[in-house]
Amino acid sequence: MYPDYAADAPRPKMQIWHGGVDSTIAPQNYQEEIKQWTNVFGVAEEPTGETQNFPQAGYVMSDYGENVQGIFAQSVGHSVPSNLTASELWFGL
Repeated sequence: MYPDYAADAPRPKMQIWHGGVDSTIAPQNYQEEIKQWTNVFGVAEEPTGETQNFPQAGYVMSDYGENVQGIFAQSVGHSVPSNLTASELWFGL
């Protein structure tokens, strides 16, 4: 289907946002996404760094090496308000 694709090609960074009271996609799926992307990048599922209340109150930002970051919004539903500044910092823009 994609003849020029190579499994070992460089991958872009992954930033995952998820709401803690999401009734559309269960909050447990956040952990499954973390497992998936840490596996893709070959890093541990345990965060290498964690920041409470960033980018705003009630959010937890977790880093998993240099290429995977999760942001869990504890009391937020399916439409998680993102934070452009946090994303720009993460992606180096």
